[in-house]
Amino acid sequence: DNVCMAAGDPHFTSFGGEHFNFQQVGVLPLYHSGDGKMKVNVFTCPWVKKYVGAASQVGVAIEAEGSKIELVGTKMTVDGEIVSSSKELSAGGTAMLIQEGKWSGFMIISEGSTFKAMVADQYHASDIPPGYIYNTM
Repeated sequence: DNVCMAAGDPHFTSFGGEHFNFQQVGVLPLYHSGDGKMKVNVFTCPWVKKYVGAASQVGVAIEAEGSKIELVGTKMTVDGEIVSSSKELSAGGTAMLIQEGKWSGFMIISEGSTFKAMVADQYHASDIPPGYIYNTM
């Protein structure tokens, strides 16, 4: 499988399988496809509870399947609408809010493919206005 990922404070894995850390704060591009059909941004904030100088991934946004999906803490929006469990996407597929232990996330399932994005940190979530991450795409 071709997988790239960002998790935690954040630790990245590239499509090529390289692992690296990047403790910069702000909205960061994780993946933008060459054809422009998919964009993924992550949002990191200073991690003030435990490790000074580290960053913590608190949100993720994706533009794909004709929709913009954003997750901050445990709140998911699809095209600006707050979604409590799942929503059919305009170009096909479904976005679903998921919870796995301390991790919140969403999955997009479309034509036999699955995209999964997870965030763990929620203490900054109330400070981030809706649409902030995907409006930077």
